[in-house]
Amino acid sequence: MSILNTDPPDCHFLCELCTSTVNATKYIMDNEPFIPKILKNFMPICYMLPKLQYRKICYHLVDGGAVDIIHELVNKINENNFCFHIGLCHNTIPCPSFQKTMT
Repeated sequence: MSILNTDPPDCHFLCELCTSTVNATKYIMDNEPFIPKILKNFMPICYMLPKLQYRKICYHLVDGGAVDIIHELVNKINENNFCFHIGLCHNTIPCPSFQKTMT
């Protein structure tokens, strides 16, 4: 017997769990001080790239471009839309059957 065939989950709880997780992830990604430091460790890889244009792109990403991209992505993610898209939040009341959506 599958766990999914037991009592249906509380979809409001799943939606809240999803949106809270997305918000926490956004906060961590937006405020993580180690991301720029970690990216700096990729500088030797930039030096090994064979073409100058690729090295320039790599340098830009390592010198803060990737952090800017991460911040831009974090600001564009809407937790409600994301959780709706992956099927954990729904517009219907009562909650839909998760057994049908999980198979």
